[in-house]
Amino acid sequence: QKAKITPITLCWTMVKSSSSTAAAAATEQRLIQLGELITKESLNNPTPTAETCRDLLTEFQKETPHNISLASLEATGVAKVLVKARKSFKRHKRTASGTSEEEAWDNVLRA
Repeated sequence: QKAKITPITLCWTMVKSSSSTAAAAATEQRLIQLGELITKESLNNPTPTAETCRDLLTEFQKETPHNISLASLEATGVAKVLVKARKSFKRHKRTASGTSEEEAWDNVLRA
């Protein structure tokens, strides 16, 4: 038996989809902001700190939904930022001046 589509059902469906679309847009906006912060700290800063980079990556992991699509990552530009940041983290680990600093960058890479 087919379900009847009433104006109330149609209205509820539209409200439900628009709220999920709004939530997705807000999430994408937050990911863009975090991407900009990661860029500012890891790529544009000549002497980034491992702790700050790790905190930003942890925040990014908390904000990222588990079902985020690759298209969303590409659309927001965050995919490129993460790849470039990872390369930067590896470079900072290679040029670290001490064992503790090298371990700190290693922890960032594991995040």
